[in-house]
Amino acid sequence: MKLLFLTALCIVSVPVLAQQDAIAVPKDTASVNTKIFAQSIVEGTNDNYEKAKTLLSWLSNHFEWKATDYQQRTVKEIIVRQGGNCFELATV
Repeated sequence: MKLLFLTALCIVSVPVLAQQDAIAVPKDTASVNTKIFAQSIVEGTNDNYEKAKTLLSWLSNHFEWKATDYQQRTVKEIIVRQGGNCFELATV
């Protein structure tokens, strides 16, 4: 399952809704609340499949792929960094 999500995250790019462009990405790990962050991205979406699709689309369009530097990061650090390698992006 992780491999499928990882592959989709690295390949898939779906257009993002205009309202999602205004979502603020926290600037430090102390201010990251992952639940609130994810909810702000999927706001107005009820179906779990659509939520997953919306999250994937948003991440694909707002976070950048970065070469592996062999650092271990938390989800909060990856969000603040706004990018990472395929594994890190799939972790988010």
